[in-house]
Amino acid sequence: MERILLDRLKFLQERQSGVDLDVGEALLDLEGFYGGTGRDQQSEQMAKRAIEFYSACKGTSTLHNTCDRFLADAQGMLGAMFFNRKLYDRADPWLRKVVDRPDYGARPELLFSCLVEYATILRSRGASEAASAALARAERVAKSYPGTNNPR
Repeated sequence: MERILLDRLKFLQERQSGVDLDVGEALLDLEGFYGGTGRDQQSEQMAKRAIEFYSACKGTSTLHNTCDRFLADAQGMLGAMFFNRKLYDRADPWLRKVVDRPDYGARPELLFSCLVEYATILRSRGASEAASAALARAERVAKSYPGTNNPR
């Protein structure tokens, strides 16, 4: 599987002209693959490449909003990977990048998950009030976007 994903990325990069969202999606796929197979370092490298790609992509006026949402995906996926490994100090900055966005600034299901994970981190640090606020916001997001509230 890894070889297929790497070959796909190479193929897309060789044929890229201008901004090609397929390249960013290939980077996100590799981030998820590496994170799902316990290779945190490679996952983080792909996430950083995706973040760099989507940050540059945001500079194009026609794709700004799309690239910004994919940027949130890359940040949230990396935060979730570290969170699931209970590496809260490493998860915190990535989750916060998503949580600090307005509700419309990330996919609802991503925002919901990041809020719940971030609340868990806050609670583990004794910041119960901030954790409760994050959970209340997660509940509002879930109510605003049916199907978002995935049990965790």
